[in-house]
Amino acid sequence: MNREPGKPEEDDPTEDPEAGEGKEGANEAEGAEAAPGDNGDDDIMARDGIERFKRREHVMVIDVGIANQGGSPLLLDAMGPQTIVDVLIRGERKPPDRTAPLRDMATKKLYFDPDDPDSKRQLLGFPTMNLLACLAEAARGIKVGRGGISTADTTKLFAFLSIDREFLRFPDGTEWIHDVRRGMQRAGSGPGTAVGIVRPKFKKWTTEFVMTLKLHELAGLTERHVYDMFLLAGAAIGLCSFRGGCRGPFGKFQITKWRVTSVRK
Repeated sequence: MNREPGKPEEDDPTEDPEAGEGKEGANEAEGAEAAPGDNGDDDIMARDGIERFKRREHVMVIDVGIANQGGSPLLLDAMGPQTIVDVLIRGERKPPDRTAPLRDMATKKLYFDPDDPDSKRQLLGFPTMNLLACLAEAARGIKVGRGGISTADTTKLFAFLSIDREFLRFPDGTEWIHDVRRGMQRAGSGPGTAVGIVRPKFKKWTTEFVMTLKLHELAGLTERHVYDMFLLAGAAIGLCSFRGGCRGPFGKFQITKWRVTSVRK
């Protein structure tokens, strides 16, 4: 998600998910069952056994599902393609309509699937890049051999992990409300000015995708490392605005499905 220059931020900064820094899925695999919900790590380990996660097959295709973690809604703060062109490229800024209904203000910050063949449906979700940025940040805490997957400036994540789509849709009918909270409009190093921020908030959401892992691309990497990366990302980093990685409480998620559908060398 792109942030408009000079856009107000939280007292604790929010995000810029595309940059990963914030302000405010041929042979059938054995034992590949749907992974857990709340007690994911314990449940999946009990069902599939720890040895499964030590495998280092060259290529694995995994069906993955994630959903909101209770008590941590998702806040969106999208900047539409036309706004990117007008504001960031052409430098044309228009004052916001402060008389518009709050829900209308929040609607402008929703993500809609850009590849939806029926644009009238306006399918909601968020860009896959938001999740990848979240995983790349979480990978700083995952050690593989003597090194790690990510540092503050670089990541090896994209050498071994890919997702089958660019936009992660929510199911039809996923509901949202507008969220209003205090933030700060900062200019330079000064203390800033208190402002109000209106964004769409999803108390419940879920999405699924297919992930491909090329474990041979990073020496020592196993499925276990990737699973732990998802756990850490959902618990400590979070997705989208005012998330855990930006000192906020929003955007936490849990694994709802982890099913290996293909393994090949």
